[in-house]
Amino acid sequence: MSTPITSNRLIRLLTLGTLCFWLLGPGVSGAADSGDWRPTYDLVMRWLNFIILVFVIVKFSRQPLLNFLKGKQAEIGTQIDRIEKEKEEISAASDTARRQLAESAQRLEEIKQRIIDRGEKRKAEIVAEAKEEGRHILESARRKVEGTLLQAKNKIRQEMINQAVNIALERLPAEITAQDNEELFERFLVSAVNE
Repeated sequence: MSTPITSNRLIRLLTLGTLCFWLLGPGVSGAADSGDWRPTYDLVMRWLNFIILVFVIVKFSRQPLLNFLKGKQAEIGTQIDRIEKEKEEISAASDTARRQLAESAQRLEEIKQRIIDRGEKRKAEIVAEAKEEGRHILESARRKVEGTLLQAKNKIRQEMINQAVNIALERLPAEITAQDNEELFERFLVSAVNE
């Protein structure tokens, strides 16, 4: 940090600057050559007025200006402190957010793994249920097929019996004689009596 400029130092700098400008300025050298002293006098008076004005400004406004600058310096220092505190708070909040994000990512992975595990377990249950259901369906279908086969066998047997009876009824009258009829009748009576 640079050292503050005191009023004596400021006056010396202004005086030195004025003197350099006056000695090295173009108006002074040109006036000396022509022999006319009025432009030189005007220039000197201007500079004298300027120095008096600077002295008055420095003398009467130095303390208020210094107070103003000190106030601004304090205000800027306060703002810098506040901004640094905000920066630290934001940094802490950012670190907290990063940590929470990492924790959330870990929790998300755990939840995903639990969902996958539950899904695998449910898949195994569904497969087992489907196998059991398939076994029941196959057993039911086997029983239905057996029932259908039994019905078909009984139907075929009935149709065969009916066909045999029809064939017998067609052929028997032509092949059974009256004597065969009497023998069958006697056998029937004997069997009915014995019972």
